Amino acid sequence: MCPAIGNVFSVGNANVEIKKFTGGIYIVTGENDEVINPQYVADFANCALNGDAKDVNFIIIPDCDHHFTGEKNGRILSRAPFWAFGTDIIFPHIVDSCKLYDDELLSEL
Repeated sequence: MCPAIGNVFSVGNANVEIKKFTGGIYIVTGENDEVINPQYVADFANCALNGDAKDVNFIIIPDCDHHFTGEKNGRILSRAPFWAFGTDIIFPHIVDSCKLYDDELLSEL
């Protein structure tokens, strides 16, 4: 979900460094992400696929922005760690998810 890219920029080229990673990689972006262009994320995933990673999973979530706005996207975000580090094999998967925020309360802010 792109938190590491910013750190890699300060120490090297992310596209070069991702090719060296040998573990499993899970990359998620929203199709409407206004901060990190989804095409850039797709290119990053392709670099990973052409590298040493043992497994690369790349998902573009429809109707999703950078902040995972909306109840459905919030529920997807709440399950993401189970997909990347747990036993979920289907992503996005919102069964047993939790509602991260209330859109009505956010609109009042």
